Amino acid sequence: MGISGVADAALVREVLSGRRDRFDTLIERYYHVAYAVAYTRTGNAADAQDVTQETFLRAFSTLNTLRDH
Repeated sequence: MGISGVADAALVREVLSGRRDRFDTLIERYYHVAYAVAYTRTGNAADAQDVTQETFLRAFSTLNTLRDH
């Protein structure tokens, strides 16, 4: 199975175990959705890009605080 078939939770576990490159897959999966939400809120492409980038930076830096329910 390629990386496209790997569940998000498995990717998060890999990132937390040191495979930081796996976070790229999560960005690829969710960038367009995050950008669309940011654009809807800001109405400006440049601002939406900034917000989207900041969102992923925050997600990466707080990834270890996620809890599996």
